Amino acid sequence: ARGEHEGVDKARELQPDLILVDLYLPRMGDLGLIKQLKEEARVGNIPIVVISPLPNDQSQQLVQGAGVQDVLARPFRLMDLLGTVRKNLPVRGGPLDETIVH
Repeated sequence: ARGEHEGVDKARELQPDLILVDLYLPRMGDLGLIKQLKEEARVGNIPIVVISPLPNDQSQQLVQGAGVQDVLARPFRLMDLLGTVRKNLPVRGGPLDETIVH
């Protein structure tokens, strides 16, 4: 998504099992997208993982109380990303390896 409103619209449309949010993308307004997602009835219960350029402890402080399930600091290794997704992805009937991610 290119902005907060588009991000919420996409979440409503796709109903993903997990949302990854890059904190410092242009036009995302930092925590604005997360706040809007959590306030939206149809998508407010979808787990959110924040990707941040800040160290994990600073990122955790920043998103504290925002309803975020996890934080992943950049740069990260692919295995770190996959582990974070697996840890936070709700189980819905099949292994992660069979899931198609858009």
